[in-house]
Amino acid sequence: MLCGGCVRAHVVAAADTKRFKCVFCRTEASLLDKEVIVERMKKRVEANDALAMFHLGTCYQLGMMGLRQDHTKALELFHKSAKLGNHHAQFALSVCYKKGGIGENDSRKATYYEQLSAMAGNVKARYNLGCAEGNADNMDRAYKHWMISANGGCDLSMKDVQEGYKSGFVTKDDYAITTRAYGNSIDEMKSDDRDRAATVRASRVMGAVRQEDNL
Repeated sequence: MLCGGCVRAHVVAAADTKRFKCVFCRTEASLLDKEVIVERMKKRVEANDALAMFHLGTCYQLGMMGLRQDHTKALELFHKSAKLGNHHAQFALSVCYKKGGIGENDSRKATYYEQLSAMAGNVKARYNLGCAEGNADNMDRAYKHWMISANGGCDLSMKDVQEGYKSGFVTKDDYAITTRAYGNSIDEMKSDDRDRAATVRASRVMGAVRQEDNL
């Protein structure tokens, strides 16, 4: 796998010609040919590629890349990807079942997939587990989740740990260890290309959401 920043930088470098080569297989493709990109994603799905399943599912969920919005197909792909251990798909399912947006509202399933995603290293899922424990007044468990999530670079969790230290829920040693780990994670992930990629990705998702609201 490559981070979004590296992929984005590769795409931008080829923007003048409107063509780029795959960062893995070096096959050339048009940046504007959505049909070709979707067909290649589908081939990767047929090859049991969990990440491709998640990406294609997201396209169906939001109606992106020229695909018609299909929540049933999105859930199917998320489930297949989750079974293969993809924490992005597991987190997506937890959100789907929690909000009931593209599937049934099921808190038990939401917690199950949140736990799977957190155990696989998803800091957002771990943060949400902490929030659930906090809402249930299980503060010791809540801060344990938030410290683990903060260690992985989650800003929201780090803020909660800071508040926990001020209010006496987090010890001085635990706060110091978590602060160092959080700082190291942020430094390791810091990249201008990643920031640009995140901005582009967020604008595309928001555009798709606005389009869905107007349907």
